[in-house]
Amino acid sequence: MLDQPLNDKKRSNERFNSKSLLLKIVIYYEQGAYRLLDSFVYNTKRSLKRKETLLDFEYLFTNFMYNLMQKPKSKHRAAWCTFRQKLQELVKTAAAHEKEFLLSFNYMAWLNHIIDQKPFFPLQYWSLDCPSLKEVP
Repeated sequence: MLDQPLNDKKRSNERFNSKSLLLKIVIYYEQGAYRLLDSFVYNTKRSLKRKETLLDFEYLFTNFMYNLMQKPKSKHRAAWCTFRQKLQELVKTAAAHEKEFLLSFNYMAWLNHIIDQKPFFPLQYWSLDCPSLKEVP
């Protein structure tokens, strides 16, 4: 389903395209497809840079995921915690269009799920004032 808009050049809109790419990274990570994820993240980052539409979050997320794949699993939790802090800072300073982009998937709840093993709450349409942003130390 995610591949269809990615492969349809005529109907694809760049923002939807990048949202699909980032969501696919999340899915690959959750599936444990780390070999595939490593090359997919690299190619996604390259593709977004080439279009010159790379948002701060996209840059931060793709860099983080690429670097995470290079680390041993024992270092992942600390890396996730650092990323969560960076995301919180980004949300505070992000432009309106970037905040809108961040509303398409609940990245903060996903981070809380990974770091704190909290249940994975609603994935879409979260508010930037949601409890998951306020709960983080």
